[in-house]
Amino acid sequence: MISRAGKNKKRDKFFEIEIIGLSHEGRGIGKINGKTVFVDGALPGETVSAKLVKKRSKFDLAQVQDILVSSQKRVIPECKHFGVCGGCSLQHMSEAYQLDYKEKVLLELLEHHSNLVPEIISAPISADQWGYRQKARLGVKCVKGKGGVVIGFREKFKGYITDSEECKVLDPRVGEKIILLRMLLQSLSISENVPQLEVATTKDAVAIVIRHLSPLSPSDYSMLSSFGRKHNINFYLQSGGLDSIFALEEGSADLTYEVSDIRLGFSPTDFTQINPSVNKLLVAKVMSLLEVAEKDFILDLFCGIGNFSLPVAALGAKVKGVELDEAMVVRAKENARLNRIKNCSFESLNLQRASDIKSLDISRVNKILLDPPRSGCNEVLSEINLKSVKKVVYVSCNPITFARDAAALNRLHHFELKEVGVLNMFPHTSHFECVGSFER
Repeated sequence: MISRAGKNKKRDKFFEIEIIGLSHEGRGIGKINGKTVFVDGALPGETVSAKLVKKRSKFDLAQVQDILVSSQKRVIPECKHFGVCGGCSLQHMSEAYQLDYKEKVLLELLEHHSNLVPEIISAPISADQWGYRQKARLGVKCVKGKGGVVIGFREKFKGYITDSEECKVLDPRVGEKIILLRMLLQSLSISENVPQLEVATTKDAVAIVIRHLSPLSPSDYSMLSSFGRKHNINFYLQSGGLDSIFALEEGSADLTYEVSDIRLGFSPTDFTQINPSVNKLLVAKVMSLLEVAEKDFILDLFCGIGNFSLPVAALGAKVKGVELDEAMVVRAKENARLNRIKNCSFESLNLQRASDIKSLDISRVNKILLDPPRSGCNEVLSEINLKSVKKVVYVSCNPITFARDAAALNRLHHFELKEVGVLNMFPHTSHFECVGSFER
């Protein structure tokens, strides 16, 4: 496990350290002369040789160089780029250890931010560990010193793009073709002006949006078309904002996925959950926690393209979905039409703006589903009146803001945390989601 920490000699300091704990970011914790050191790639119980990466007034950040005394819980990373690529940070931990660590982090954050203890800790929701990632943004750069175009996630502790040959967590239809994609982009006349690829895959289709800063030549179009047909990849081109995106080939396969017998269509740049196996289990869990009945009126805030709204409505409840992005609201309405669901409506509102939040009529709403972005839903909980609401189910991609918002639900709106559990949406990373159920 070799670090590429910078050339600055002040950072080339190596030292031995015993690891006594694990941080919320999944880094080993040790002490040197009383000062805390977070060691990337180290586990509790280990003694390691580490290299100083960043020095701060209250703590230092280091990276493992050699394992001197190894933990029995350490496993061999699957990916050759582990330790350099910033896409994964926990491949040295088993699945069981990762889940245990993430659950402890969630409960510690709840205790710290809200002083809430759930009545029930549900079993972690986990599924595919490799090749699970169906959505990704990959950096691209033409680096002559590395032989041409490189594609990958950012390196740890740096802004450089990892010189990747493969990616074990990406859908294999893309992750195993990194070298081929590098060769393709390098052959384009605009190879120095392609900064990003956006990947979106489904069971039946692979889409890659190529962001380009200069016009393509006729030969570029020809090479992309030929590669796409050979490897079953639908290329999209993006020269500016989202409205500039178009499919390279006419008749490109639509992107759709299925959850709870509902088929959902989306565009390559729409927000969708990156782990489809976990998403299916999550939707089922949400419907169970909501205890959906036909008499219910359920408000789905931050509804996206209807990932939760439509399966819930299919159970007979009346559902209203609210989302800021008007294009996604249009998509949600189309998904409702295609699935012949008439008891679900959608509206575009800014749920971070007080006037929009106050315009919501929730007088008949008895249950609410929240699935906000990483920033959480502090504004909603500050402005909305939940007196008629009996149950809130909260899906979060950031346990820190979840814990903060749990405190608001408890103190401002008098809800108790009934149940909470971890969603392993991002195996081998320190990121995780959670789902909680709040009741009067």
